[in-house]
Amino acid sequence: MQFRFTRTCRIRWFLTLFVVLIILFLLINKWLIYTSSSIAFLEVNACPACFGISLCHVFETNAVELSGWQRFSFFNNDMFNIKNIYYGTLKNQPVIFKKMAHQSEWIKFDGCRQNRSCFQQVETTLTTLLPCSNPTFISKFQNAYITSTGFNISQSKISLETTLQINLEPIVLSTLSDSGLPIPLYYGACGRVAVVSNEGYNLVFYLHSSFQFRAFLARELLISMHELNTGNSDIIIYYPDINLENFVYNQYERRVKIIDLEYVTIVERNLFSNTNLDDDYENSHRKALHSNKYCSIYMPDYNVKQVCRYILLPSIETNERDMSSDFLHSIPETVNHQWNLTNLPNQESQNENSHSTTINIDDNEAAVTDFLYEIDLIRSNIDKIDELIEEVKRIHVEMLEAMANPKLGQELDDKKEQIKKLSYDVSTKLKKMEQAKESRDEHDKTNAQWRIKESQIFVLTRRLRDTMVAYNQETIAHRDR
Repeated sequence: MQFRFTRTCRIRWFLTLFVVLIILFLLINKWLIYTSSSIAFLEVNACPACFGISLCHVFETNAVELSGWQRFSFFNNDMFNIKNIYYGTLKNQPVIFKKMAHQSEWIKFDGCRQNRSCFQQVETTLTTLLPCSNPTFISKFQNAYITSTGFNISQSKISLETTLQINLEPIVLSTLSDSGLPIPLYYGACGRVAVVSNEGYNLVFYLHSSFQFRAFLARELLISMHELNTGNSDIIIYYPDINLENFVYNQYERRVKIIDLEYVTIVERNLFSNTNLDDDYENSHRKALHSNKYCSIYMPDYNVKQVCRYILLPSIETNERDMSSDFLHSIPETVNHQWNLTNLPNQESQNENSHSTTINIDDNEAAVTDFLYEIDLIRSNIDKIDELIEEVKRIHVEMLEAMANPKLGQELDDKKEQIKKLSYDVSTKLKKMEQAKESRDEHDKTNAQWRIKESQIFVLTRRLRDTMVAYNQETIAHRDR
């Protein structure tokens, strides 16, 4: 009898403990761990003073997951998570959830949110990003961001003003992330959480890798920075925020990308007629250039020179390596003997004193411009294919209706024929460009132009593939209905 009583007590004790553990688990998940739909994490209640709601319907499903120690709410402060970023997945794709400002900055912003004086005029604030642009060019960036928010007109204006005050990066990404430049993809936002692609580890992670691999990363970094100048036929991007933490290596694309775009300056390419640098530029060092300088002087080597001076060269001011200097440390003796790399800082100093100005990357501006023109045509045709696919989806839906228009069949055939023709033209052009690129000799394959072409062709080929896969899936789905 006593044995039965003891066993019953133990069973009750274990059941009680199990229930308590379940309750504790639920409480921890509710109060201590952010989930993808946590109000405290998304801060949707602050909208429209946020980045948008375009992804909120996805956050309510199992398609979004948070990972890493940052998801514990205890670490949601400037002491532990000063960058205010979180890692996870979106539809099984690795992404980064960015709040775009320190937590203390959001608190300060909310404190004066009701006071209109906290908001500057849109045109005035955008001069930081677009210092010499006309209203038409500015509206391109405004409209791209507004479209990405998912708000109506009045709400999107508040969202735009909020973003201008907090961080310009969502405006840059929503406009340029699909342009083939070495920057992350922008998926959208839910509340005060913007979602961008996770492109890999930053270059600090590789600071102690082999010299050969760091030399490869340095080459890719220089090419990516050069692409900011030549990778788009309409704009030039100047990037002064040089820090190893702002660059990551995408091992799948074998490409270095820029992940922090808060402090960029964008100018229209057609503004420039003078391609010479002057003494003010040479003596500017790491200071941000005056907006008039951006608007009046074409500086083809600005981005590359910043990287060379503040990441690749050994620090002149200190013997210690830090996060923004001496990435190419521990140079092998054979390499140093051949190229005399350890004397580069002295050569750099001599060049400054003698007003030597340029760092060339085998750049033929005319050839690059022609190539980018072809790239723009291909991108435009892929955009047309996307539009035609949306038309096909619309026709598919209408054909399922009871009183469907008998002419829909012919309209569908016409759309399919246009898609077939455009996809063939795009595919043919990309193959010819790929063949022309591969026909270059090994020496040519080491210069910046070849790498720019390689990355642009890769991005467009992947985009065409994804577009046609989506089209085929829609065709199969309609056939099965």
